[in-house]
Amino acid sequence: MRIHSSNEYGKLRSVVLGRPDLAVIPKGDVYFERWVKYNPHAKRPEVGKLPDDVIKQAADDLYVVKDILEDREIKIYRPEIHSHAVITANGHHVTTGFNSYLARDFLLTIGPWAIECPTPFVSKHRETMSYQTIKQEAIQSGARWIAAPIPPMGLAECTPVVDGIRLTERYPIFKGSDILKFDDKILYAISATSNRTGAQWLQSILGTEYEVVVYDRLNPIHNLDYSIVPIGRDILLLNVDRLSGDNLPTFLKSYRKIWCHECVDTRYHRFPMASRWTGMNVLCIDHETVLVDESQKKLIDQLKNERIAVIEVPVAHCQTFGGGLHRIISDLERE
Repeated sequence: MRIHSSNEYGKLRSVVLGRPDLAVIPKGDVYFERWVKYNPHAKRPEVGKLPDDVIKQAADDLYVVKDILEDREIKIYRPEIHSHAVITANGHHVTTGFNSYLARDFLLTIGPWAIECPTPFVSKHRETMSYQTIKQEAIQSGARWIAAPIPPMGLAECTPVVDGIRLTERYPIFKGSDILKFDDKILYAISATSNRTGAQWLQSILGTEYEVVVYDRLNPIHNLDYSIVPIGRDILLLNVDRLSGDNLPTFLKSYRKIWCHECVDTRYHRFPMASRWTGMNVLCIDHETVLVDESQKKLIDQLKNERIAVIEVPVAHCQTFGGGLHRIISDLERE
């Protein structure tokens, strides 16, 4: 297994594709409970196992994605299946797991590095168990696999504020979907799930080969890859509700811009873990081709009009799980 990925748009050679199997709504996760409390949605998620039909539909859709990728000779790795309902104690918390659906949130690759992210969701800290086989194969192949320090995430580490949640700066905290790769520049968004200490730690690991560019001009409740998505060499898909040409990072202002004006909500079970803008969370499989949620018809037409090659795929319940195609898949190797 070779790990090397320095951008979001080179030709994919191998990936980790997440799994919805045995997913639950977590119990005992301090950050998750606080995040839900301040979410404006009328309903609240029900703690415990997600319904079988939800998990089956999500799993079936990912098998379609798997087949499409394999038809293009992209090697697929999957996390191992573990019960996320099991309660464990780690010295700070007693909690269930969550899921292994959002591979990129947990596993970030930059160049030859594979980094287990220090997510603020305590229930996802045990997700490393699902990656042991992948991890051992990667290490035996010479990959630089590292687990970031696990943040303890007490109540003091995630303070409620007007615009959501403010993280402590005592520990590195981030998830992979707040980070985008642009060759030698790594765009890192400060948000309710990623702090400045995390950016400093990441830079210390990467050394001088990559520059971690800290970006703090988004609303902290918004995720980076629902606002900016690279969809080719020097081409960006941008969220018109969250960005303008003025608040883009300086090094991206010269890129060709395609403004996403509308995405639609897809079906979700009881409580959406992500907004309708999950629909613009597309995935590049090479410099000219993107995978797009088949329900986002206006976005698909817009991309085709811009002469972007589109492959439509089903990703039902992406809002139930909180992530679209870019988050479901962690790229291991790109050319």
